[in-house]
Amino acid sequence: MGRPCVKLVSPNAEVVLRVQWSQEASWQKGSSAREKTTKCKEGWMEMHKGEWKWITVKKFLAQSGIRLLEFGKKCRDM
Repeated sequence: MGRPCVKLVSPNAEVVLRVQWSQEASWQKGSSAREKTTKCKEGWMEMHKGEWKWITVKKFLAQSGIRLLEFGKKCRDM
């Protein structure tokens, strides 16, 4: 059984980031999106079909133009 992951597609490129949550990154009620998101600092990014690269969430967000709150919402909705 794999860990839950959220799939993000970058609007600027054909890029997908899957973030696997560790137990420490579980969503706590009352925490802000920023606190929740920064607990999970890295994930796998699909550069090309089948080619994955380990990347930090912060770097992905910067490259993709996805805002932190949007990212948090996607994670919460998974």
